[in-house]
Amino acid sequence: MSLLPQSDDVIHYLLQKADQALESARSEFQAQRFDFAINRAYYACFYAASAVILQRGKQFVTVFTIDPFNTAVADSPTRNASPPI
Repeated sequence: MSLLPQSDDVIHYLLQKADQALESARSEFQAQRFDFAINRAYYACFYAASAVILQRGKQFVTVFTIDPFNTAVADSPTRNASPPI
């Protein structure tokens, strides 16, 4: 028995989260709380895209990490640069 959830279970969970976030975005939009509506719509897209990526058999990887205690990163001339895609 594996301790990790099966991919299909995770995909289903992510799609449920996407539906919930989209429902919340609609509710926030109707209440004219547009900043919150945008936030929830963003997460709806994020969860849905995550499900598609996982469904296609891809892995999630961390592109970069931020260490607030590492002054070399904070003083770096590229600290405001976008991470590589």
